[in-house]
Amino acid sequence: LYNRSGFPISLQNFKLANRDYFGNITNLTPLLKEPYRMQPEEYLVFTQDTQYILHAFPVRNPAAFRRCSSLPSMPNDKGTIVLLDGAGKEMDALAYEDSWHFPLLTNTEGVSLERIHPDRPNVADNWMSAAQSAGYGTPGKPNSQHNASRPQKENITLSAPVFSPDQDGVEDILWIHYQFPEGGYVMNIQIFDVAGQRVRILQRNSVGGVSGSFRWDGLDEQQHPLPLGHYLAGAGAAVALSFAAVSAAGRARPRRARVAILRIGASPARLLAHGMRGAGILAFVLLLAAGAFGRRGDWDSNLLPVAVWIWWW
Repeated sequence: LYNRSGFPISLQNFKLANRDYFGNITNLTPLLKEPYRMQPEEYLVFTQDTQYILHAFPVRNPAAFRRCSSLPSMPNDKGTIVLLDGAGKEMDALAYEDSWHFPLLTNTEGVSLERIHPDRPNVADNWMSAAQSAGYGTPGKPNSQHNASRPQKENITLSAPVFSPDQDGVEDILWIHYQFPEGGYVMNIQIFDVAGQRVRILQRNSVGGVSGSFRWDGLDEQQHPLPLGHYLAGAGAAVALSFAAVSAAGRARPRRARVAILRIGASPARLLAHGMRGAGILAFVLLLAAGAFGRRGDWDSNLLPVAVWIWWW
């Protein structure tokens, strides 16, 4: 729970519940029976197994945990969870589905769904898989995809221009920090030597949050120490957008174009609309073909999918 208000809230007799197919409240479960005032911007975690959460996620605020004897059912595939105050008034509710997860995640087991903005509605567009850099979950602290205020521009920085991975306790690790205007970026980070040879893949198609960090320990892909020298860190990020969303955007543009061109005639507008749709489908087919039959599956060696995607975007 997160108190997004500007004043304390008494959680005594607050309950969590499910909502069935007919809209009825079921499985009412008390959270706290004793008095407790939740302060503004405070986070609390309610769980039946505190030790499991502490082991599964990088927890920085164990004092935020509250153990419950039971909780309403929350299946992985879909469900509805409702928060009620002591008087039975509905404070918040969420009807979620596993399809809300980041589409490139092959396994969502142990990956939290996170609310992007606490003041926006509980709809699919306001939820995202937790960032890999945050351990796929942030219990007791702000969500990795939290986006209350967007930065003005993208920013990728290094913790230091020089680091010495010799285990002496001084700059043994290089941190690659990122900050984006919004969550849901796909991250690819690779390390190259001065000859242009790739020596390490730090991240491959991992989902990023609004901000976060990745670390390099100075080892190569086989976990061997690399010789002293200069190295280049290449970080690529692309917005994760499904083909359905691209198709919807493609259909929206011709409607706007048609309104403007109708002053000249309807036929050119129809041709433009069909042309844009055809170009979108062709771009998608080329993208699939290049990915399937290209020289290699890596995005840096098979550039045609990236080129087609950038052209279409």
